Amino acid sequence: MGQQINSTKDAFDILKAYQKSGTEKANCISYNLRLFAAEDDFKIKQIIIPDGCEKFGFIEGKYNLSVFLQFVADMLEE
Repeated sequence: MGQQINSTKDAFDILKAYQKSGTEKANCISYNLRLFAAEDDFKIKQIIIPDGCEKFGFIEGKYNLSVFLQFVADMLEE
């Protein structure tokens, strides 16, 4: 997984990844999604995917937000 953010410099170093290749951008986004997924607030929230989202690859239903964010991070890494 990505680097740990310990300072403002670390955050700027990660942001510099957005100026690099598509793979590096996806890795940066994936890392941040996993950071959000680990937050306690996100672990207790649900996301509702409405009917009609099948065309985007999602099935209608209620999902745990933390698990959903990890799922999206996994998709970016594939």
